[in-house]
Amino acid sequence: MFVSYINMIDSSSKTPVIGWFISGHGLGHASRSTQVIRRLPASQVRVIVFSLADRHFIERECGRPVRVISRSWDHGPVQASGFEIDWEASFRECLRVQESVENDGGALGRFLMSEGVTLVVSDISPYPLAVASRLGIPGVCITNFTWCDVLAPCTVGDKRREDLITAYRADYECASLTLRTPLSFPMNYMPHRQDIDLIATCGVRNRRAELRQSVGARDDERLVCLYLGLWGTGDLDTERLRSIRGVRFVSYRPVGDCASIVDPDLWPFEDLITSCDCVMCKPGYGAFSSCMANGVPCLTYPRPEFAEYHYLRSGVDAWGGAVHLPVSDMMSGNWLTGLEETLSLRPERVSSDGALQGAHYILDLLGVS
Repeated sequence: MFVSYINMIDSSSKTPVIGWFISGHGLGHASRSTQVIRRLPASQVRVIVFSLADRHFIERECGRPVRVISRSWDHGPVQASGFEIDWEASFRECLRVQESVENDGGALGRFLMSEGVTLVVSDISPYPLAVASRLGIPGVCITNFTWCDVLAPCTVGDKRREDLITAYRADYECASLTLRTPLSFPMNYMPHRQDIDLIATCGVRNRRAELRQSVGARDDERLVCLYLGLWGTGDLDTERLRSIRGVRFVSYRPVGDCASIVDPDLWPFEDLITSCDCVMCKPGYGAFSSCMANGVPCLTYPRPEFAEYHYLRSGVDAWGGAVHLPVSDMMSGNWLTGLEETLSLRPERVSSDGALQGAHYILDLLGVS
């Protein structure tokens, strides 16, 4: 039960407190929310983060003191592979978590009250927004989609699934403010929508010479960042990738034996991609927004079974900095032509002040100047 967490956090401070709920589905939600948290003055606002996302990642990316409670308040789609969603498992887990959070909802409300929480932020758990509404405190949703958008296409004819989406929508409609980023669904059902810029971080500096030395790249090799997530590399033909001349792949995790590994603690993603010539990435908000914010072209591939893909692709196509490989070429390592086209692009940087804008809206709701 959630009540077991009540004594984990010191409630002696009179500083305004935010309860920040971050989906643990991938790292994209944590990447986005931590950038907003980083811009909230630690001396004026205390933040309690509820998330199953990696604690070390959250603490590092926030760049300021936060308390992290490892507790999930939502569940995203269950992937069968990098290109498939197991919808049966997805709804089974979503229903299980929803039952759990509804059972613990009273305890969550009491906890938030005991800690003096005066504002809730969610990216993108629906239920905490309903709890905030019942407590009479503002609830802010930061997002480019909701679980309603992602799950609704696979609910038709199944009453339990339809009821779940109805419950999600009712919870989302409790939001006092929705901060909607680019690459977004319309989300017309969300109240009080406010469009903001991309939430993405620009590289502090171009560390290309340092990166070349770190991975032992020759001066004539182009640096290509591989950012494929947890899926999509098991069946990748890395032998074919090794045969591509004039390219040095760099990655946070092994991709066969074709990439040089870099330490994420030493190489934040924004510094890494700014120091590379292009990025080969999965089509996700975090990767696309970082490429757009830093003006770094990307080579990517389709994932039309993911509901958000249409909006993500529309956004990067309008930007003009992306090349799309067929899945067959992506998995077979037939990247040469796509890489050459990508490396020839010179896209503009896209405004990425969304984190600062989001922080200003939150501080305004808290009455903090």
